[in-house]
Amino acid sequence: METLSITVVGYRSDFFPGFYLADSGHRLEYRVETPEEVAEMMRAQISGGALLVANPAPKPMDPATHQRLLDAALAEAHNQGIKGKAVTPFILERFHQASEGLSLSINTEIIKSNAELAAKIAVAFAK
Repeated sequence: METLSITVVGYRSDFFPGFYLADSGHRLEYRVETPEEVAEMMRAQISGGALLVANPAPKPMDPATHQRLLDAALAEAHNQGIKGKAVTPFILERFHQASEGLSLSINTEIIKSNAELAAKIAVAFAK
């Protein structure tokens, strides 16, 4: 991302989230604790570049469960010859089915958390 002038910053996290996981295993160079810190970074970049705020899921999936579901979904996609753009929706549907709706619940919480954080950042940036 940095080669595209996109700075990635972890919100209260040192690691890039892995969608349903709080930690994908990829360490981030920058971390912030408050929306005000994000707003300061935005002001510093106002003349160019972009800022991606990585906000982990508030109630992430257990990593062992996630790995089990992912392995099963990927194997099934491979066995069915599913490739390219069709893989992601296939895996998301399998996660939803196999987790008995837990993945949808986590995704809903991610959306709400991101919207709340975005609003707080907007207020801090407007000050």
